[in-house]
Parts: sequence; structure tokens; C-alpha cells
Amino acid sequence: VLLGRSEGFAFELSASLGITIGLGYATVPRLLARFRAKRILMLSFALYSTGAGALGTLVPSAPGLPQDGHNLGVAFAALAVMGFAISGVSLMPSVLVGQLIDEDAARSGANRSALFLGVTRAFDKWAFGLSSALIAFLFARFGNGAANPLGVQLVGPIAAAVAVFAAVVMSRFPEERVG
Repeated sequence: VLLGRSEGFAFELSASLGITIGLGYATVPRLLARFRAKRILMLSFALYSTGAGALGTLVPSAPGLPQDGHNLGVAFAALAVMGFAISGVSLMPSVLVGQLIDEDAARSGANRSALFLGVTRAFDKWAFGLSSALIAFLFARFGNGAANPLGVQLVGPIAAAVAVFAAVVMSRFPEERVG
């Protein structure tokens, strides 16, 4: 919508995101050898909010128009940053939950890992549902077409705000006590 390009180009953007997610999956486990999971997760939230926020600077354009170069640069750079962030955000919660499971087992002597994993998956489903509803609301209320693209423009900055909120919430996680 904002870039004025075909679905084929959307595939190229998605592929670039997929490549950086894959590179992130290869990199994040190596980072665990040097940094604690919470720090990697907080860095991932910061990267994600930076990339998603940058998407808010995209303006309606088309190939050859003055804003086209800006839009392409921002889109590819933001998705590259977000790809690395997505890998951290998808891997590190499982590491942190594993730490909680280990601590709980050491304290209680019981194996309640299924409970921890079930609660984690319930929160995942809630978050996916909420994000889908929020995007549907933005598109319905503010538009999602070339003539009225505000809903599309708002997705990135709102996703950035959610990532900042998640980082604030995770900053209270007592990893020093758990891990």
C-alpha cells in the first residue's frame, strides 16, 4: 500500500525478513554464551521497537517518485533489524521459562513444567489474538488502501509501543534470582 509495489515485491520484503530471522536464530544461541537471556530479550525488544517505529516514517509513494528511495531504504533496514529482534523475542521467553521450571523443581521437588508451558502458550495465543484484533481495528477505522493508508502507517509505531511496554514489563523479571 505505502510502497506502491506489487505482491511480488512484498514477497521480496518478506524473504528479506525471513533471512534475517534465520540469521538471528543462528546468532542468538551464541549470544547466550556471553549474555543472560533477559539481556538478550531486552535488546531484542529495543531492536524491534526501533525497526517497527521506523516503519511509521513510510509515506505513500510509488516507484520513481521522490519518496520511493526513502521508503525502500527504511523498509528493508527496518525489516532486517526486526528479523534479528524476532528471533530473540521468539527464543528467549522459552529460555526464561526453562529457568523458572528449574527453580520451581528445585524448590518444590515437583515437575510442573507442563503447567508453566501451558500458561506460556495461553499468553501467546492471547497476544496473537489481540494483535490480530488491533490490526483489524486499525485497518477498519483508519484505512488500509492507497487512498487512505493511515491504518497501515500506524501499525509500525503501535507495534513499537507494545514492544517498549513488553520491555518495561520484562525489566521486572528477577532473572538474577532465577537463573
